[in-house]
Amino acid sequence: MTTGKSLDENRHAGNPLSQLDKGEVVPITKLKQGGGCNATEVVEVCNDVRSAVQNSCFFGYLDILGFKDIVKQTSFDQLKGIVKDFTVKCAESIDQSRCIGAAKIGSAIHAQIVSDSIYLWTVNDDRLKQFDDLLRIVNAMLATGFQQDIPLRGVVTFGELFIGDVKIPEDIPLDFSFDNGSVYGKALVEAYELESQMDWSGAILTPKAWAKVEDEFERWQEFGENVIMRSGNIKSSADLFNHFPYLLWYDVPFKDGNRRNAIAFNWNYKPCPDLSEEKIRNAFTGRGGVIDDTVRVKLNETIRFFEKTRRVAELCGFGLMKELPVPDSNYVLATLGNV
Repeated sequence: MTTGKSLDENRHAGNPLSQLDKGEVVPITKLKQGGGCNATEVVEVCNDVRSAVQNSCFFGYLDILGFKDIVKQTSFDQLKGIVKDFTVKCAESIDQSRCIGAAKIGSAIHAQIVSDSIYLWTVNDDRLKQFDDLLRIVNAMLATGFQQDIPLRGVVTFGELFIGDVKIPEDIPLDFSFDNGSVYGKALVEAYELESQMDWSGAILTPKAWAKVEDEFERWQEFGENVIMRSGNIKSSADLFNHFPYLLWYDVPFKDGNRRNAIAFNWNYKPCPDLSEEKIRNAFTGRGGVIDDTVRVKLNETIRFFEKTRRVAELCGFGLMKELPVPDSNYVLATLGNV
């Protein structure tokens, strides 16, 4: 995405995302009222209004690195305390500074922790607002993870996903149901596979997710109003990318030994005074972790990212860096890893 080009010029005819169904991440209550969704039949198997019936959404998958060792080396009560402290600290650290009006951060974002995995998903059709919220939440989790000795690695993508309850038909004489939330879909598979191929503690935004952001922004522009950004200065894909300071164009390390340019989450965007190289090292060892050769690579790559983002913050603060690198125009078509 080069500065000066319009969003249309940066979009390719072969982009599969251009064919996605535009609407409908719709709450169940709206579906029951006949709201616009081409999958109304799913109401019959899901009646839990805490989440949503989804055709497609932004979805974040975060892996807690070393969680197996934490479970093995702590009591159950200690484990519950660790998880609770982490979630509370994440909530406290979410950046509220860019909140629009009275809207609450995360009001349309849901999260679920399953063992060493954290799922985050969006639940209504105000996708630019949700995307902005999701960025802040993921960044808060990444930074808090280092402070709480819980390093994370993850992926945020956009795609098909179902999260909800599946009820057993009433004519089957069995008091049984999958009522704690079923999760499945292409978005989960893509995020899981891509996350496992990276060699650091950090997170990236997939080409599919960024292409959807571009599409959604263009759709708002067509309506003549952008309720999220309200800026006449966003004229190109580069301008749009620079609107999100939580994102950084970065050469992400992969386990096959290669680096691939991708949109990374800049969890050090607002440098934390108590976050240091030593603290990051302790995050990998503070709960009984062992630094073997495999872990050492992840640690060193994480510190490399930390040092680069710190230098970027210093240069920008002193006015020595006016423009940061932005994704090239082919990113929306890129393939990252073996996904």
